[in-house]
Amino acid sequence: MSDVTLEPSEFERLVRPLRRLKVSHGWQDLHRNRESAVAMRFLAQLHGSTGNEELATGYEGIATKLEVNPEHIWHSTLTLELGALERTYAGTTLARGEASLHFGQWWRIESPRAIVVSTKTNQRQIEEELKLLKGRRVLGVQVTGRLPEMVVSFSGRRWIQSFGDYGNPSWHIALPDSSSVSSRSGRLVRTTL
Repeated sequence: MSDVTLEPSEFERLVRPLRRLKVSHGWQDLHRNRESAVAMRFLAQLHGSTGNEELATGYEGIATKLEVNPEHIWHSTLTLELGALERTYAGTTLARGEASLHFGQWWRIESPRAIVVSTKTNQRQIEEELKLLKGRRVLGVQVTGRLPEMVVSFSGRRWIQSFGDYGNPSWHIALPDSSSVSSRSGRLVRTTL
């Protein structure tokens, strides 16, 4: 695997072919408090075993709070498959498009004057909006900001915007050539296998 930093013009060249593609499928990966609590307990044990009791206690406290409402969705990621669904993701039955847009744990779908749905919206509303996105054409893929966030515009006056809350922005684009583009440390990065 190799990483190459991209200039804005190279990013534009790589995403230009996505403009001809339509959304063929959209899906969410839901992360419930229950699963997150397990991860926090693992981190607590890991840090406890290395003698970092302060960090271990903090992770244990988070796990305890999450377990109060185990079915609550802590966050969700969003993936839009573009073009023909000709493959599946390795080890799954999830259909994979010619290209994919992956939005990490913070994202929102916008209309011209409002946020339609976001990471924290009721699941039924998100599923309905994903159905409405099916068949819409990608009009543009842009990045914006000093720490590049992705904004995708679709036919039918819809936009999806990523936005991170810590670390690096959490989005990536799986391109038709099997490489991917993401934002890391304020740079656009292309990863090839």
